[in-house]
Amino acid sequence: MFIFWLFSLIILVHACPQRGCPDVTWQIFNRENYSWCMKTAISSIQQAEAAQTCENLYANSKATGFQNAQEVLTMIAQARAANSGAHGRFYVGAERVENCIGQKLTASCTKLSSFRWTDGVTSGTAGFVWEGVQPNNWDTIQNFAYLDTELKGLGDGNGTLTYPGVICGVKAV
Repeated sequence: MFIFWLFSLIILVHACPQRGCPDVTWQIFNRENYSWCMKTAISSIQQAEAAQTCENLYANSKATGFQNAQEVLTMIAQARAANSGAHGRFYVGAERVENCIGQKLTASCTKLSSFRWTDGVTSGTAGFVWEGVQPNNWDTIQNFAYLDTELKGLGDGNGTLTYPGVICGVKAV
């Protein structure tokens, strides 16, 4: 019973809006110099609609990047829960870098160097947790990333497929 109570308290403190997220439905992550809030926006969209979907969810929120593997795993669970328990793919804030457009994985276009975060705050490559052979740029036009809740990692796609939503992020205040 004590462990359940302690776990419940940790969840409440971690999701508490007083910690700077817009409300309790956002997940907070403490990054090196700031706190970052993430939430899954459920809306059947293509990649071009991801930015506006996040802005509609909360002012100044953007399709988010991931600072590390823990953020990826946490948001896989959150996205699946937001999607009524169903698996799905959700757009995220990452795009293929210019010198890797049209390229498969090579010595200069690796799993860690082929993409960059687009949210303006996420840095590094620790959050590029690609599933299996991804990012494989299968048809050489897969320039956007998505979070796959079934395969538990990121994949690359061309942005024209309709997915159930986008993972949004905003700086905590």
